[in-house]
Amino acid sequence: VLSAHSCLIICVHRRVILRHRYSRVIHIPHQLRHAYATMLFENGIAEADAQELLGHAQISTTMDIYTHIREGRKKQIRDKLLNVDI
Repeated sequence: VLSAHSCLIICVHRRVILRHRYSRVIHIPHQLRHAYATMLFENGIAEADAQELLGHAQISTTMDIYTHIREGRKKQIRDKLLNVDI
């Protein structure tokens, strides 16, 4: 029987593969850890929870190394900044 965490990892793995199935990008398990951390961050999962799920001893490892800002999020940030009333 798989744990809920293992099922979540499998689900993320499938999403990444399906999203990029026509690209020539090769995904290795470590890249999937980065993608998983980024998805946790983008979906508002608490930093301490993400740290626990990824098994990191330091929260700084999770936030400084494993999470990334993807292009879609960058666009959202740019759009928000362009709509700021000055």
